[in-house]
Amino acid sequence: MDLEKITTHMRIITMKVMIFIFLTTICLFNIVNAQTFQLQSFDGTKVQVQLAYNPALGTLAITCAKDTIYLVDYMDLEYVKILNDRFLQVS
Repeated sequence: MDLEKITTHMRIITMKVMIFIFLTTICLFNIVNAQTFQLQSFDGTKVQVQLAYNPALGTLAITCAKDTIYLVDYMDLEYVKILNDRFLQVS
């Protein structure tokens, strides 16, 4: 390979790495907006529920213990309200 081809190939790789880092940073920045709530389960124990809204992907992740539910095409997280210490109202 001549020097020009190597230089072009290196520029392409550099651009791909920069785009990957940029997109990863955007996704991580939006996931940081997670909220944690403490609720009472039906058997009376305290559990933590975490909501993580990612507007870049349009997803809302609801996590409790080892289980996670993903809502896709979720456009906006206006408010979250605790009802009777057992339920979350998410809109």
